[in-house]
Amino acid sequence: MRARALARRFYNLVLYPRIRQDFEETKKLNYHLYMALKKSLYKPAAFFKGILLPLCEVRGVPASHASARLRPLTSARARNARREPLPPP
Repeated sequence: MRARALARRFYNLVLYPRIRQDFEETKKLNYHLYMALKKSLYKPAAFFKGILLPLCEVRGVPASHASARLRPLTSARARNARREPLPPP
């Protein structure tokens, strides 16, 4: 439990602001930040609470809308096993 809280805190206080800063300055994402973001997906709860939900709040997207749109993506593994296409946005 402590590792999850620590990861969420790192994502929220360090990684998320750095990603936003880099993207605002260069309009693209640095390779190393991209890899850090990709690796952050290994702790999904911390990723959602530390990066995705704050990003949605800044962009004015309610968390319920963001989670509803991400639900089909989270079940992509099962869908790939059945070879079904993603639903339209």
